[in-house]
Amino acid sequence: MTDRRTAVMASTALLAGLLAGCNGDTTDPTTTTSTSSTSISTTSNSSTSTTSSPTACVPVKPKFPAAAKKQTEQGALAFVEYYWESVGYALTAPDPEILVPLTSKSCDKCNFYIDLAEEMQVKKDAFESPMLEVRQVTMIVWAGNYLRAKADLSLLAAKRVASSGEVNDEQTQELASFHVSLAWEGSGWRVRNLGDL
Repeated sequence: MTDRRTAVMASTALLAGLLAGCNGDTTDPTTTTSTSSTSISTTSNSSTSTTSSPTACVPVKPKFPAAAKKQTEQGALAFVEYYWESVGYALTAPDPEILVPLTSKSCDKCNFYIDLAEEMQVKKDAFESPMLEVRQVTMIVWAGNYLRAKADLSLLAAKRVASSGEVNDEQTQELASFHVSLAWEGSGWRVRNLGDL
């Protein structure tokens, strides 16, 4: 198993055991906890082109959604969707900086993606095509300043390619589900923990 496959599938042992600061609404959070099945379904809005060249993929940086700036249930779910879109972008570009303001420093699994994107940037590696799509985000627990959600992802077949054109690793296509724990920190949502379901 190669380093990248180990990483993203250690990431599927994270993204399956997977794999910008945000201004927020200042209203008081609700203290009630609910377990309704609120969800948002998504389709990827990023467009990339692929050829045999590692520089042919032109990833589109996801736009931070206005809803995710609010301390609401829908805002938190929108933030989770944006986070995973940003993971995909960070590893395709590669660009670790997009992930830094989205995560708490204590989130080790979040830091894995940041470190991996930094490593790829230094080595001038990149995925030649998008590596994930968000299928659906569903709320598990909501408590006003805390949310735990389930993120259903499609991990896409993708190759990690060096600047020389050498394929360093490949990710196979599969479905994965992860829990994401968020907390409202200061003026915005931050990912506190990631794990498999």
